[in-house]
Amino acid sequence: MAKNREVSPVRELCISNGVKKIIFITPSNIGDVIFTLTSLDYLKQTFKDASFTVVSGPAASVLFCHDPRV
Repeated sequence: MAKNREVSPVRELCISNGVKKIIFITPSNIGDVIFTLTSLDYLKQTFKDASFTVVSGPAASVLFCHDPRV
């Protein structure tokens, strides 16, 4: 059974002010980046109208080259 979570004041402020751009900074190692992808999914679902820019190291950048989320 899922718990009802309170919306944090920061999240509520971000959503109500219509965040338009988000920079997503990832680690450089591919394995570490894979663990961050769920965070990117969450942000994309929460801020549907925002555009995303990803900053990563060269090895990890291949994971985002054709990613429709960014």
